[in-house]
Amino acid sequence: MAQSSAILLSVLLLLPALAVYYLSRKAENNGNGSGADKSVKKEEAGPLPQISPEEFRPFKLTRKEPVSHNTNLYRFALDDPTLPLGLLPGQHIQVRALIDGVEAIKPYTPISLFETKGYFDLLIKTYPQGRISRYMDGVKTGESVLMRGPKGSFQYVPNGCRRIGMIGGGTGITPLLSVCRAVLGHPDDRSPITLIFANKSPEDCLLESELKSLESEFPGRFRVCWTVDLPNEKWDGEIGLVTESMIQAHLPSPSEDCKILICGPPLMMTMVVGELKGLGYPDDKVFRF
Repeated sequence: MAQSSAILLSVLLLLPALAVYYLSRKAENNGNGSGADKSVKKEEAGPLPQISPEEFRPFKLTRKEPVSHNTNLYRFALDDPTLPLGLLPGQHIQVRALIDGVEAIKPYTPISLFETKGYFDLLIKTYPQGRISRYMDGVKTGESVLMRGPKGSFQYVPNGCRRIGMIGGGTGITPLLSVCRAVLGHPDDRSPITLIFANKSPEDCLLESELKSLESEFPGRFRVCWTVDLPNEKWDGEIGLVTESMIQAHLPSPSEDCKILICGPPLMMTMVVGELKGLGYPDDKVFRF
């Protein structure tokens, strides 16, 4: 009986010491232990996006500038001026509006650089039948637009393929430009890129200075083939819609080590997909934005 009482007393005396040890270990884990590892991983992942993938949030328009007869550049402010928007290459946001009592949603890929802090830019062409594009054309500086993101299934992997071909039409150039910047700007990615960029007329060729700047900065790695339906007397590029012969002349041949990325109006996309299939490009090597 005396021995049992002694054991019980010893256990009771040890309890405070065990509690102190437990609390000190917990504090260590939250500071220099496993908690520090978690903070390192968070930093490696980069800043969190300043936009919600599920909830539409308002973003204020701070600048609206025409870049062609039917296209505007829209600049939107971010809540934190010290952080970028947080999208990855090829990802897009969605714009939401209530038009005549009916919800409308349209995807757009920002054209601002990934590292741009405090704001992001959208390039939007106004179409006569485009509900969101006409809505955006009516938005005034200082007003807010509902958006969410990032969206999109495209995943950029450095050196994921040896050759990259692209076909873009109109404002479909925006996600392609995003990928071009990522590939060409990555120090370990040496993949060459060839882009066929189709437009209605020379005046409709958007982001011309940006694309030509990339050609000058990365000679031998980036090349653009321009084609228009309605050329003027100064035009020296291709003429007409994207054809199989145009694809064969400018894009990498079908193989396991090439990837073709396409984005443009629905009719163009349907036509181009059929041409690529007819030329023997495997379905898993063609990505449609």
